[in-house]
Amino acid sequence: FFFRFMEDRRRKMIAYVLVLVSCFVVGTVHASFCVLGPTKHHHLKVDLNPLASDVDYNAPSSLAQNFNFLFNVCKEVSFVDSKCPAGSMVCEQYNGKGSQVYGDLAGFSLSHDSDPTYTAMLTATGPVCNGQSGGFYTTRIHFKCASGGFVPNPSVLKEDVQACSVDILFPSKDVCGVPAKPKSSLGGGGVLLIVFFVLLIVYLAVGITLSYRLGTRGIEMVPNINFWASLPGLIGDGFKFTSSKVTGSTQSYGSYSKL
Repeated sequence: FFFRFMEDRRRKMIAYVLVLVSCFVVGTVHASFCVLGPTKHHHLKVDLNPLASDVDYNAPSSLAQNFNFLFNVCKEVSFVDSKCPAGSMVCEQYNGKGSQVYGDLAGFSLSHDSDPTYTAMLTATGPVCNGQSGGFYTTRIHFKCASGGFVPNPSVLKEDVQACSVDILFPSKDVCGVPAKPKSSLGGGGVLLIVFFVLLIVYLAVGITLSYRLGTRGIEMVPNINFWASLPGLIGDGFKFTSSKVTGSTQSYGSYSKL
């Protein structure tokens, strides 16, 4: 009974550690989703996450009345219709109805603006452009630092119908950035993943080699094959175990019951 109890405790702890590692990696990736880091020539770190709004931003067209560009920052627009489907980050409107997607959430990137007047630039690309230049519908949002309690009031800087592109000025106190030194391209989550997979490969290579020399063949050559087969269940138990600790629940989870 004692050894079975210790084995159960070991399996619980492994599952718990796996959950913590997963949460750490996911949290690291999410934290850097809409953050422009410093470079050799640009020493500001600009976090655009505060600009992701539940209410879409609006910039009236500079070329035609009743046209405007509806957009959000690092987030899809709330407005959805047949011409502005879910997943759009920038959508041109005419009289309040969608007319053309100018940028998708899946096709955006952040960069330091070549113009030092601006602290950051978000580029979003959309579907194929049928204009003279070819390419794709493109939106470039230029962020400018505005101190004090300034309310964001985006406006169109440049609009090119033939090139299917629009440049939008977005002044805000949230894009002033903070001084920071350039970091390596890999974050903590990336380093952790590399170390994990390297150790996993070494572990499997050594285990399979030893099993082969002992005469084992087939799938049984994989070290601790029973453990790996039960890994999905262990991860599920780990989440339930974590939830029970947070909520104070006393119910059993997985194949374990409260002792």
